[in-house]
Amino acid sequence: MIPKKLKAALALAAAVAMTAVPARAEPLAKDVFGSFRASNGGPAQAIGGYSRGCAAGNVQLPESGPTWQAMRLSRNRNWGQPQLVDFLVGLSQQATRYGWAGLYIGDMSQPMGGPMVSGHASHQIGLDADIWMLPPSSLRLSPAQRESISSQSVVRGGVAPSGLWSAAHHQIIRAAASDPRVVWAERMDADLMARSPALVWRNATRVRLITAFRAAHGAPGDLLLPGEPLVCDGIELPLKHRKKRIDLEARGLIKGAQVVYLGPGRKPGFSRLHVIGAPEPRISAASIIKIETPDVEEPFIPFAARMGATFLHGAAVTIHKAQGSQWPDVQVFAPDLSAAAWSNRTEAGLPLWKRLAYVAITRAQERLFWVTRAALARPRAGLSVDDLAAESLPLELSAPESEAE
Repeated sequence: MIPKKLKAALALAAAVAMTAVPARAEPLAKDVFGSFRASNGGPAQAIGGYSRGCAAGNVQLPESGPTWQAMRLSRNRNWGQPQLVDFLVGLSQQATRYGWAGLYIGDMSQPMGGPMVSGHASHQIGLDADIWMLPPSSLRLSPAQRESISSQSVVRGGVAPSGLWSAAHHQIIRAAASDPRVVWAERMDADLMARSPALVWRNATRVRLITAFRAAHGAPGDLLLPGEPLVCDGIELPLKHRKKRIDLEARGLIKGAQVVYLGPGRKPGFSRLHVIGAPEPRISAASIIKIETPDVEEPFIPFAARMGATFLHGAAVTIHKAQGSQWPDVQVFAPDLSAAAWSNRTEAGLPLWKRLAYVAITRAQERLFWVTRAALARPRAGLSVDDLAAESLPLELSAPESEAE
């Protein structure tokens, strides 16, 4: 029988032993991304969404320049995609035309983007910048001085200009909105939609634009034309065909992948496809292609293998579905964002239209087309696949044995 004092001693020793080696917790994402001191230096890419993403190829805005100073240097948040840094430098130069010495630039992004240990939930993909509305008193501030001063609010109640608002503020914001990389357009460009989907809020708008796009290109109602854009909506294969799923995904057929239809395969239900951005883009796969039409509950399905890769038409996509993707040129259907504003809906504490606009704008790599009317310009040329690089030996990915060509 163990004496009571010994029992107590053993219990205490066990308790000490358990607390001496605490369980090892996985590091938080914000701590990991906050620890990077420099970018990876690779090709520029915004990955994911502004509040859940990261960035590759960020570059650092120099701490000081002839017409700007980066603030709060201790945070190491003066990083962004090359286009953002170029934009900020150019805007700071324009600010001198309106009586300012330049601009104070607040938080941008971290070297590798990602969540921050404090402050913003956004600023994660290298496309955000806080431009202070404080006229610079000096562009020779020391690092310590940059930590101690703050910007100012030029609005009252979130919307109305305050007494600090000036003509110079108006001109600088106007200059930012007049950047040549932002184009105000009255019509959707049907030629651009063939390779870069129009971004909309409502699914009904998406379906109407796709229908108008196909009609403008003379696409028949019962089949697809070579050159029509598609978006991969997933892969429908049972678990026993896991290897086939891995093959398809390895070739770039993942949910959200941009694909161009090249023509039918050798057997019913198969399609020849070009996967945009894939190293070896030409494949042949069992396909389930769905094309929705207005006021029709069931989509038109020109190709329907029993199982395989599923696709939706890619001439237009919802802004929600576009998260994580980027294109050189992007068209945003502004009337849908106006409808979102009129709905007075909020999401995560922010007006819905603001979140939609943010995501839509940041999908553009080079130019943004802000389309103001519900109209579609006639295509200047017919659909084609001549712009797509062909592979000398395309790999053919068949469906399971019962579906193979």
